[in-house]
Amino acid sequence: MDRSDDRRLLELRAAGRSTLSIAAALRRSGSAVTGRLAILRKHEKEMSNVPPEMRPMATFDPSQPAVLHDRVINQIETWTGEQATDYRENAIIQPDGAVAWRDFVFDGWGNVLGG
Repeated sequence: MDRSDDRRLLELRAAGRSTLSIAAALRRSGSAVTGRLAILRKHEKEMSNVPPEMRPMATFDPSQPAVLHDRVINQIETWTGEQATDYRENAIIQPDGAVAWRDFVFDGWGNVLGG
């Protein structure tokens, strides 16, 4: 699976879809999905390096500019606030407080200027 498949897999899992449903959506076998989920969980634990200055996603206001930590690729993304409506309508809150949205899994946010 490539990175976009991984993100889609995580989004579908966060939405509560079954392994068989995810397999059908991704055109993969159930065992491929189960195996990839195990690898991604391990990777997430290793890569969940949310910078300590980041705030929890529960306090994120999508209408304001910010920086967001994407746990899938362990990278900081700049948020302008222009996609606030889409975020509010399509973001999926995961059990650990991270938010799956489009191709991202955000697990922390901060002010653009670091304050």
